Amino acid sequence: MKKTGKTVADGWHTGLIGLYALKMMDDGPVYGYQISLVISERTHHTWKPGAGSIYPALKALVGKGMAEEKVVSGRKLYTITKKGRRALKEIKSRVVNRSFDSMEVSRLWFDLIGPENIADFVVGRLRRDLKNLEELIEGTSYDLSASERDYVVSLSLSEIRRIQARLERLQSGGAGR
Repeated sequence: MKKTGKTVADGWHTGLIGLYALKMMDDGPVYGYQISLVISERTHHTWKPGAGSIYPALKALVGKGMAEEKVVSGRKLYTITKKGRRALKEIKSRVVNRSFDSMEVSRLWFDLIGPENIADFVVGRLRRDLKNLEELIEGTSYDLSASERDYVVSLSLSEIRRIQARLERLQSGGAGR
């Protein structure tokens, strides 16, 4: 059996690459390398998936009927199908409705990393989320209208106040729930 140099931990990226590829295809046809470049740019160059990750994800999408592949000037060009659009719409809905990345899924990550790493994981995730929120509000990651930005700020302040009140109760020895 030929060794690929991949680890078990590399496998979860394939699903994310496939989802992001569908999102990109929804905007128009894409090449595999183009997907790698955009992911690298969107992750501030902390992750640039290679061909060994991109093309298996694209092959899986084609195999499931969510994308089509055609060769143009010797390069493979991928387009989304109706089935792919339906899947993308469902996934977007699940993410927006928080059923995709719920606290229950986080508990699986907690189990995986162990109790000694949970605090760093949660605080690190909070910092990343706050950084994303900051970029969103400042307009450095997306161009929101004034009313959309006001809505995000209002909703965020409400959540931050709620969490702050709970943290203050916990700190003073009050009940956590």
